[in-house]
Amino acid sequence: MTSHYSEEFTRDKPYSVTVAFISHFNALHQTMKRLLADDDATFFQCVEELAKTNQVIKRNHQFLDQIRQLRNLLTHHKTEVEVNLAYPSEETNQQLFEINKLLTEIPSTRKFIKPVFAINMDDSLEKALTDLHHHQVSQLPVFNKERLVSVISAELITKFIADEITKNAWFYMDFSKYQVRQIINHSHHKKITSKQIISPDTPIFELDDLMVDLMRNNRNEVLLISEEDDVRKPKDIIGIVTQRDITTILNYL
Repeated sequence: MTSHYSEEFTRDKPYSVTVAFISHFNALHQTMKRLLADDDATFFQCVEELAKTNQVIKRNHQFLDQIRQLRNLLTHHKTEVEVNLAYPSEETNQQLFEINKLLTEIPSTRKFIKPVFAINMDDSLEKALTDLHHHQVSQLPVFNKERLVSVISAELITKFIADEITKNAWFYMDFSKYQVRQIINHSHHKKITSKQIISPDTPIFELDDLMVDLMRNNRNEVLLISEEDDVRKPKDIIGIVTQRDITTILNYL
């Protein structure tokens, strides 16, 4: 992850690193208090409360507890010559900086806005295959007139073709004679739910849990990005998040 962390305080190690650590610690504490809307909350209280709902804090919970203890050690236990009994590292300062940056500059789902190509229930399997190949995508939202029905994937189509060939002992299929609705019916595909339609301003940290929830409920692991609450036309979908994007999402967590 690219950052602009400054080593301004690290010229005279280890004292300068400690000064930088206290500075980053206090800045993060202030940010968390703002998020909680509680100016009197301790660092510990901020971490414990925010970890319940904030993915950044949740993912870094153990680290934040450790640096709280380190800060207490630095603040309350010093030798007569002002040499600290323990020192933070530059890596620790970097991580504190990154966490604070993520909390103040939360990336949104707009990162996944990209052209989305949809098809209709009555379109042929041939068209679905052509669209997947031509547009180099793995998912196609499916509409039935002005109603979003489902999303079919290259994997789903492959399974349908394999089952048809096995069932009929065919070595040749005329893809133009099959319709998209047959693929959906064959797979008993569950309809897209409102939970799978997300705003482009959804924090990227929420996507991981949304994907996990889809997997738990045995649903197609895809999220559609739209500025409309009621998706009625293909143009209403301005982006899509799939399993392929998990690595990108995890880079922010």
